Amino acid sequence: MLESSDKFFMIINNGILFFFFCLKYIFIFVLFMIALLTLTKLRGIYLVERLKKLDDNENQLKKPRLILVSIYIFLAIGIAANFFIYFLIWISFFLPPPLIYQILDIVNPEFYDLNRIKDYTKNEYEFERTIHLIFALVSFEAFLHLILTIWYLVNNNRSISDPRKVIGNLIWSLSCSIIFGFLTFAPFFL
Repeated sequence: MLESSDKFFMIINNGILFFFFCLKYIFIFVLFMIALLTLTKLRGIYLVERLKKLDDNENQLKKPRLILVSIYIFLAIGIAANFFIYFLIWISFFLPPPLIYQILDIVNPEFYDLNRIKDYTKNEYEFERTIHLIFALVSFEAFLHLILTIWYLVNNNRSISDPRKVIGNLIWSLSCSIIFGFLTFAPFFL
């Protein structure tokens, strides 16, 4: 029974790793599209300013958008070339461990070594890898949600249609990032 379950979890793990491989390039595409959409919005703002003949001091909407476009293009190129992924992995050494691992340390039963779930390279069984990969998927989803919420806050023309939803999204993405780790997904993007 253990061998059949190990084969099942091995298939799931290979599928999740392939999904991370595809997700990396989808994420790069999303970052480039967000940058492109922000640039087109910036172009529209520039044209309206020229038509209304506004001073640069009156309209400050261009500066945060231009900075955001630069950041998203840098992120996309950095992830495609892997240097930003290595930077994220280096930063993750200075961040506190995910809260879920600290909870697992408190609940640690004496008959099982939960350190194998925390470190992907120390896993002995396939279900341990599956648990770690699921934590990494939730961490990536929270990271992506955080990036998109920040983009929405910058590009909403200072009028939020549903502030409860935006604040709820921001709190949810931050809390999931704290629970499952901000950068648990980073090694799987290499």
